[in-house]
Amino acid sequence: MNKKIIRGLYLGTIRPADSVGFKTETYKEHLKEFERLYNEIEALLPDESRGKLNAMMEENNIAESEIILNQFVKGFELGISLAVEGLCADDD
Repeated sequence: MNKKIIRGLYLGTIRPADSVGFKTETYKEHLKEFERLYNEIEALLPDESRGKLNAMMEENNIAESEIILNQFVKGFELGISLAVEGLCADDD
């Protein structure tokens, strides 16, 4: 068995997260609204509080990244389980 994909995932030459493109209009609309609201809130804050807003956003990004990673792992596990079952299942 070649195992090119497994090796690429391990070595980091295959990065599934890099291939995800958010091209839907719905995503673009929500991102645009998010940016508008963020800028509006940031403008309302005094300079010394803007750092806290940015720190909060960074913590949220880290938390979301952990969720995405966990979901990728769970999806990968499910995909492998389906493949194993499909290849090895008894014909009941």
